[in-house]
Amino acid sequence: MDVEKEEALERVTFQLTGMASRWLKDYNEKTKTTKRNMHGFIVFLRKKIIPSIAREELWKRYEGCHQPQFGQDSLVNTFAQHLQDYQLRCKDNKGKALISEHALKMKFVNGLISLIKQQVKLAIN
Repeated sequence: MDVEKEEALERVTFQLTGMASRWLKDYNEKTKTTKRNMHGFIVFLRKKIIPSIAREELWKRYEGCHQPQFGQDSLVNTFAQHLQDYQLRCKDNKGKALISEHALKMKFVNGLISLIKQQVKLAIN
């Protein structure tokens, strides 16, 4: 079977469960019908499964991270989890964290939606 043809992808569709089936749905929504194939889906999966470890890229994402990017109705907890993930993944050459606890707290407060930010600052003070 040719992985460059959509037929291969259709056969695999029946075997996918859980997150893989969701990622297939996402792939199908983002890819034109004529461009869908097994090879393209595997490349798409690779981007989902293999985490990026490039420090510069992670740092840029951390710097740009703020609660509104997850949606106006997003939970504060979601934002906090993303920041903690960046803290765990951003390491220097010696394996030490690049983001201190204090910097993480400041980024958290400054990245919140303004109404929540005012309430959090009052609670901190």
